[in-house]
Amino acid sequence: MRRPAKGRAARRGEENGPYDLSTLSRAFDLLDAFRGENTELRASELAQHLALPKSTVFRYALALERRGYLARDPVSNRLRLGPAVRELAASAALQPDLRKLALPYARELLERFGETVNFGVPVNGWVEYVFVLESNHRVRMVPREGEREYMHCTALGKAILAYLPGRDVERIVQVRGLPALTAHTMRTLDALLRDLRGVRKRGFALDVEENEVGGLCVGAAILRDGVPLGALSISGPLTRFDLRRAKEAGVVARVFAKRVAEELQPSQVV
Repeated sequence: MRRPAKGRAARRGEENGPYDLSTLSRAFDLLDAFRGENTELRASELAQHLALPKSTVFRYALALERRGYLARDPVSNRLRLGPAVRELAASAALQPDLRKLALPYARELLERFGETVNFGVPVNGWVEYVFVLESNHRVRMVPREGEREYMHCTALGKAILAYLPGRDVERIVQVRGLPALTAHTMRTLDALLRDLRGVRKRGFALDVEENEVGGLCVGAAILRDGVPLGALSISGPLTRFDLRRAKEAGVVARVFAKRVAEELQPSQVV
């Protein structure tokens, strides 16, 4: 079952209006200021470095801080690059290797369960589909490669969220919110955190009509030293891919995700 294009665009967080290229350039200039030895800077120092009014720098810095691209030291009030930058860097460095390692296991999952298999990575509070192996069934759940989804209501996303520090989960929820995509979507942080505890206990995440009515998905995180690098998932319609079958698939996905992590060389981890 393919989603309408309008829904996909909305979930990717695309802007309604045209891009302001000057605004983007200034934001990138601000981030570029932290290259080299400038690991921590005050807003006044940034204003001087960029030859911009202090009020403008404050405004840009606050927006980047809210998105996780900048972080503020509560004592010195200095700014530094935030966790979102590290996420992007790790994703860029690891994605080709993870894709190559995960693909044969994904193919085996497709052959064994006959449902669509997905591989995704975290990107700035979203989960992004790196590749999708489609089921041969006429009715099937099929996201698109490169598409981004909310993390709180997808098996891929929850598998990753379950192994992030609590403060990072809270930050993602603060920035992305908890949109109710169906009547089954979790609407509170407490409910999400309870679900994530279950994910850690089982070793795999379940999305039972939380992201799409009539759909069921199960996913397992690829962990290295406890850090979620990505996740594998299997998705299908509830009429065929029921909870019993999904839990069986989850156990296998958990084993395969662990094998992918074990095949990563230390030098491949940022």
